[in-house]
Amino acid sequence: MEPDAADEAREAWARIAPGVDTMPIEIVVRLLRSARLVERSGDARLAEFGLSRPELELLMLLRRRDELLSPSTITSELLFTAPGTSKRLKSLEERGLVTRVANPRDRRGALIGLTDAGSALVDEAFPANVEAERELLAGLPVPQRERVARALRELLRALEQR
Repeated sequence: MEPDAADEAREAWARIAPGVDTMPIEIVVRLLRSARLVERSGDARLAEFGLSRPELELLMLLRRRDELLSPSTITSELLFTAPGTSKRLKSLEERGLVTRVANPRDRRGALIGLTDAGSALVDEAFPANVEAERELLAGLPVPQRERVARALRELLRALEQR
């Protein structure tokens, strides 16, 4: 198999820091590069809908949960920062895609829900996003995709438990 960026990085660091176990580079570099390639491709498709990936993720969370959520729940579920969530909510609200209502349990807080326009946009953008992801993965045979999905599930569980 031809060396990739992770192999090259690991080889270089093995020369520079021979006493350091560089095995994590093989996983982390490949994950980060893969994520960036997926994001780059998805961003191009989502631009057709006037959305960024984080905005779509936020709208999709609200759509699939089909309930009002607090900003802190959104932040936690999507692994955003609180300022990132606030910025995205403000933009989506200004565009009429989400709405804020007073939290009946805590008047100082708000709950976030989708507007009809937000639901319609998710229902249009979601299939296009999934199709872009399907196209990206097309070069990988289905059994291999299933193995990767299982391995990533195990990795994510291990990371979330830390």
